[in-house]
Order: sequence, then structure tokens, then C-alpha cells
Amino acid sequence: MVKPTNGLDNTERVKENLEGLVLGQLSFAPGSARVLDDKLHAVLMYNLRLVQEHFDYEQAGNPERVIEGYTDDIVWTGYLREGGPKVVRGKQEAAENYQSIFYGTEERLFENMWRIPNQEYVFDLSKITFTVNVPDHFTGVSPGQKAEILLFHIFRILNGKIREEHVYEMLPGTYYQLIKPQVPV
Repeated sequence: MVKPTNGLDNTERVKENLEGLVLGQLSFAPGSARVLDDKLHAVLMYNLRLVQEHFDYEQAGNPERVIEGYTDDIVWTGYLREGGPKVVRGKQEAAENYQSIFYGTEERLFENMWRIPNQEYVFDLSKITFTVNVPDHFTGVSPGQKAEILLFHIFRILNGKIREEHVYEMLPGTYYQLIKPQVPV
């Protein structure tokens, strides 16, 4: 696994929080001991590792390694300010999509805000900071300038590979609306 360049291993942080998250939500009967099945735990940890490796390879700008985690019939859908929605099908189109993304950006840094797995999906909210290096590659940002975006991802995982990836760009301030309840004054 490629280590993130920011020195933090988000997989370990997520792993530490996973036990409490899952154990806190799974209860099989009132008063029963909380039980986390070993097989379920292994699936959840595998799904988290698969997604973390996906982001590590994106951060490194390595499209070949990114698409290794995809099924042959991957469907990637992006709902982004840059002409979305965009739908990409298959590994070849996915590789071309990532090459165009990596071509226009450098110094990519992924900061995981939160990540929640289940047996088939991983839901992720991440902040991505990058430098634009091509004119008109990212609306409102000139070459040499840094940009920061908040992306919500839904990964569908089948047979140990990512079958679907849905990416939604969040508008500024949306994250705080998601985590802070609105209290009437």
C-alpha cells in the first residue's frame, strides 16, 4: 500500500474507530452481548483497505494502480462542477479519465473526513487539495493556484473489487450542514 504523503495513515485511524462504530451500531437482542462476527469484520476491513489504497494511488497520480482495484465493467460517475454528470464505463475509459485528471493537477493531498463501510458499500467524505497546472482545467483557478474541494464518494464493492464509484462535489459549507444539526433560534 502506498503511504499518504501527508504522513498520516488514514487506514489506521479508520481502523481504530471501526470497532466502536460497528460495535456501537450492531445489537442482536436487548441486553445481549454485542457481537461482531469475524467474517463481517474481515469484509469491512478489506473494503476500507481497498478504498484507502484507491485514494493513495490517486494521490500519487498513478492511474494504472487506481484501476487495478476496479472490476472490468466499472461504472464511474462524477457529479462535479466541471461539466457533470460524467459517466465512465470500463477500465480503459477509467484510465483515460484519471489521466486527464492527473494531467491537469499536481500536489494532490487527500484528507479523509470520515469513512463508513458495510458489506457492499463504502461511503467516504474527503477534502482534496491540489495545484492546478493547466489553464481552464478547473473553473476559477489559474495555473499555479491551489484548489480545495470536498468530495462525497459512494463505492460499491463486488467480489473484492470496486464495481461502481460515484463522486459528488460538495458545495462550500455543505460539510458543516451535514455534521452540525440546524437549531432554530
